[in-house]
Amino acid sequence: MTAYRVYRRIYVIGGRELTYPLDSNIYLVRLNDTAIIADTGTGEGWEATLRNILEVGVEPRLISRIMITHCHVNNAGGAERLRRITGGVVVAHEPDATIIRRGDQNATLASEYGLKFQPVVIGFSLRRSEFSENLSGAEILYMHTPGHTPGSMSILIEADDIRALFIGDLFGPLSKKWGSSIDAWKRSMETIYGLDFDLMCSGARCVGASEGRSFIEKALEAGPIWV
Repeated sequence: MTAYRVYRRIYVIGGRELTYPLDSNIYLVRLNDTAIIADTGTGEGWEATLRNILEVGVEPRLISRIMITHCHVNNAGGAERLRRITGGVVVAHEPDATIIRRGDQNATLASEYGLKFQPVVIGFSLRRSEFSENLSGAEILYMHTPGHTPGSMSILIEADDIRALFIGDLFGPLSKKWGSSIDAWKRSMETIYGLDFDLMCSGARCVGASEGRSFIEKALEAGPIWV
């Protein structure tokens, strides 16, 4: 299976059926004169990821941001390889950013999956609840949305024709062994619910705004899954 477009500027360039069975979805967003990657998979399928970047017509050197939603290996394991290939700046939120920077084999779950997590050079290590920047005419809002992990982050990208929200594994399970918090999870869900977006993309799929809000309502009603 090859890369595919999910909505105007947004492509899926990696995932379990595209690059490696343990990869969460890897998204590429094309802007006017640059591009952004949201999450990187395990890194085990990096050659397929690079091929898919080229397939959607993007030169790797034009990728300026590599945004990591949280520290787990299936989302962040390929970050350093992609950083070296593209020169893009890696953005992550503390305390997950420290875990990623150190290449903590346990906290990233790499040892649990029998993988090796390569330490990452972090360009932006965020500590605020929110941080925004303008990049190639697009407004990018980074939001601390803990719950799944203490440093989980969501990203809202607003360009001329789209408001796309990337939430990583916000809907994913919670576990005491990786520092999950049900109270933080509820607050993050409520924060995401109140945003104005056209598309919501998780580690598994993208859905429209109405379906996304319906998912949040049902998740809050049922409560998270603990593992």
